[in-house]
Amino acid sequence: MSYPASLPLVRETGGRTQQIAEKYDIQNIIDLHVNKNANNTVCLCPSPKAKLKYPNGVDIIDFIHSLVIPFFYGLSYYEKKGKWPWGTYSHGDLGIFEFYAENRKPNSMDGDLIVNCKKDLKEIHRILFEQNHIVLEDLDCPCGSLRKFKNCHERAFEGAKLLKEDIKLLPIR
Repeated sequence: MSYPASLPLVRETGGRTQQIAEKYDIQNIIDLHVNKNANNTVCLCPSPKAKLKYPNGVDIIDFIHSLVIPFFYGLSYYEKKGKWPWGTYSHGDLGIFEFYAENRKPNSMDGDLIVNCKKDLKEIHRILFEQNHIVLEDLDCPCGSLRKFKNCHERAFEGAKLLKEDIKLLPIR
């Protein structure tokens, strides 16, 4: 997909991100929300958030004001203070799980949120939700730390657990 059906690609081109990584001895540029596997584009938000924010296509002015400017402000803040000015989502599927935990409305089935989150997960994690015998508490964390998921990325674990429960309740589409 391409704009306006999906978010435009954004890159920092002045080398500042690399300088920040060197300044703070950041080994993996992904920790500054740069997608090495996607030609160094920046990650502005989890994909389900973008789909819910722009269900009818991306409004470029809103995109710049609500995602691009805050990202580069946050990067400037990080450059000065060594931390983001607000909470950020983890990368990949962990970020999707965190987004789900944060945006799920208790006692209401938001089918679009559930479907978008499940659809945007990597295949290995989508399969987890189709196999009822898998217990999330027993899984190693998707971040690769070799710690248990429930003890490593607790907010993401909570989102995964809620998403798994809600998928079971969702009428078949």
